[in-house]
Amino acid sequence: MKLGSLTRMVDRDWIRLSLIAWLCIAVYFLHDRWVGIHYLQLGDTDDNMRLMQVRAWLGGQAGTICVNIG
Repeated sequence: MKLGSLTRMVDRDWIRLSLIAWLCIAVYFLHDRWVGIHYLQLGDTDDNMRLMQVRAWLGGQAGTICVNIG
């Protein structure tokens, strides 16, 4: 494949190539971190607290997600 035809292909299909690259990277990261995702291993106590707030909010408890002012 000549350089000119490769350049034309990239110019024509750059969106499709970008989406394919994004998909490959996303699959790699999912595979690499699957154990942590499966067992819900959150790295920080703030992450755990936010998860509990979202679960409470989805369960119908209003007012649990607050913004700190100050």
